[in-house]
Amino acid sequence: FGSQSGILPQIYSAILSQERVAGHSLRARLIELVLYGKFMIATMFFLLLFMMFKIIPHFETIFDDFEIELPAITIFLIALSAAFIKYWYVLALVFIGAFLLFSTRLVRNFFRRVLFPRFVPPVASLRSAELLDLLSVNVAAGRPLAGALSTMARYHTDPLIRRKLLFVFNEVEQGASAWESMVETRLIKADEATAISCATSQESRAWTMDRLAQLRRDRFTAKVDAFGNLLQTAVVLCLGAVVLFVGIALLLPLFDLAYNLT
Repeated sequence: FGSQSGILPQIYSAILSQERVAGHSLRARLIELVLYGKFMIATMFFLLLFMMFKIIPHFETIFDDFEIELPAITIFLIALSAAFIKYWYVLALVFIGAFLLFSTRLVRNFFRRVLFPRFVPPVASLRSAELLDLLSVNVAAGRPLAGALSTMARYHTDPLIRRKLLFVFNEVEQGASAWESMVETRLIKADEATAISCATSQESRAWTMDRLAQLRRDRFTAKVDAFGNLLQTAVVLCLGAVVLFVGIALLLPLFDLAYNLT
């Protein structure tokens, strides 16, 4: 974009500015969440593998020796263990395949560039922030807005945004307001378009766009932190639910056995 628009030094300066440092910490936070999710899922899988192969069959032998009438939850756990032992290789192949698939760059880029911006509103908001960043540099440099829109309509990494920018560019070529057209395509909000339009100079307009982009990033960061806390809590609760289920299923017959022996 910087090369095609003739503002490459300004783009480099914007990337290196202090305001963009938050983006690196945000990416680090996202990587941390992804690694945490992968680690906890792998831990849960191997924990279940150990219980299904080692612990539950031994308890089943004990229950058979004492001829204990088992509760429904224990019968279900034993049946689940038998199915797990019988088809463990299928589950292992699915787990390993999914793990390797989501670790490839192609799949990660597909989720990051195609799916997330469409179905996760905060990610779409972050894409708009990046768009405002580039346009603010273009406006501050005094370059034509139509040329910037045309360039990004050709080279932006997200095909959905490319189509939206192409629509905005065509509207601008017909004499429409770029900001109102961006509102129509949901690239920015109506109040943001009003704030940009009310700017009285190129410098103030570029500053306004930069502040709006930073506000969007701050909101996205807050949502990522909230999602991270929710994810960690959900994973811990899932692990706790599995342990509780297995514990109840195995302890109930032991309680009955102890009661009958007293």
